[in-house]
Amino acid sequence: MRRDVFTEEWLAEAKKKMGKPATVPFRYVEQQYKSKVEVRFAQLLAARKFACEILEWHYEPFNFRLPGEKNYYKPDWLIVSNEGLHIVDTKGWSQGDDRSLVKMKVVAGMYTWISFAQARWIKGEWVYREVKP
Repeated sequence: MRRDVFTEEWLAEAKKKMGKPATVPFRYVEQQYKSKVEVRFAQLLAARKFACEILEWHYEPFNFRLPGEKNYYKPDWLIVSNEGLHIVDTKGWSQGDDRSLVKMKVVAGMYTWISFAQARWIKGEWVYREVKP
């Protein structure tokens, strides 16, 4: 593609026409994810499945209905292993507030036979935090 085709005026006009910028989809093995952190976690899960550490995994498989009107919790990951079911939410390193844990704690209280955890990508490694009701 020629570089001189995209002038500053053309780019400014295109940005005006586009309005709000769309989120860029992240893909890995024919699945679209919302962030690079989720792609990284999908790669980790694929490697763990290949190594027979887990049986299967699913991205955003379903919603949990919570008490209250129109109140749902959609987990990032459902992981099935020999030890049971695991729900994992992935977060980037900069999201440090605990407000995201509130819905997860409510669901953990409702479904005590499922283990819940939060996975954060910090300085090149996964840090896990178990979530209890």
